[in-house]
Amino acid sequence: MVVVEKGWRRGIVEESDGHEVASWPGTTRNPHAPERYTGGSSSGPAAIVASGLCSAALGTDGGGSIRIPSSLCGVVGLKSTYGRTDMEGSLCDSGTVEIIGPIASTVEDVMLVYAAILGSSPANRISLKPSAPCLPILSSYDSLNALGSLRLGKYTAWFNDVKSTDISDKCEDILNLLSKTHGCKMVEIAIPDLDEMRTAHIVSIGSEMLCSVNPYFEEGKWLRLSYDTRTSIALFQSFTATDYVAAQCLRRRIMYHHMEIFKKVDFIVTPTTGYVSLTDHSGNECNYNGANHDNKFNGGLNLDMGCYSPCKS
Repeated sequence: MVVVEKGWRRGIVEESDGHEVASWPGTTRNPHAPERYTGGSSSGPAAIVASGLCSAALGTDGGGSIRIPSSLCGVVGLKSTYGRTDMEGSLCDSGTVEIIGPIASTVEDVMLVYAAILGSSPANRISLKPSAPCLPILSSYDSLNALGSLRLGKYTAWFNDVKSTDISDKCEDILNLLSKTHGCKMVEIAIPDLDEMRTAHIVSIGSEMLCSVNPYFEEGKWLRLSYDTRTSIALFQSFTATDYVAAQCLRRRIMYHHMEIFKKVDFIVTPTTGYVSLTDHSGNECNYNGANHDNKFNGGLNLDMGCYSPCKS
């Protein structure tokens, strides 16, 4: 994998567990409370960064797989714009949603790792040729003054639709801090077609994942996957070419809505998950309602870039 090779050269790469297609070591435990869920699917990278075993790690994200475990483990994770990092050699390297991105303890570290892995190789036909990222000035906090020019878009319905008020209260505290201390402007927004957006996302990433992993799981090798992953794949197998084309038409409409929103704001701010880390019950029945809130807000924005940062004042 090209991104891993870049990371090795800079001393930042690890290899660990993920619950979808790399779950053989068993369930990853949350380092803050081993009986609690880490989130996924990049469970291992988030857990080892949170435990202090390494300062940064790489994960993949097409549906919240970096942002959700980063949230539940209290670290920072970035899903960059599609095509900014090289997917060559990744298991799902032929899609249009999934990316490889960094997980670290601080926003500054995430930006540095992102800078290290940025760019494409000649063999990668889908990556963009991005400009160099704006790196933090680590020796000075004067750059915080620049926050006053930012417009933060808030969709209040998402802040109200959480299972725990601890989440919404903390998010509101941080938004108030950004507004009162740093001068950020809060702008109320509405995001249309959210249900259609989630449908377009699941059909797109499900079809692309199935296409990518099929060659690796022939002759009964599907049995190596966890039950929840096999259930998801069974759903993906029901999608047709017509479904996929319809999903891409929906994506175009959704991206138009987003472009209109970003004429008014610089960021869309939202809780990452709808609940705090749950107690892990590996092997027991799946909690569908919990899983739905796990990805509720990510699902609405999976076709954009996204970043999770712990709410610390």
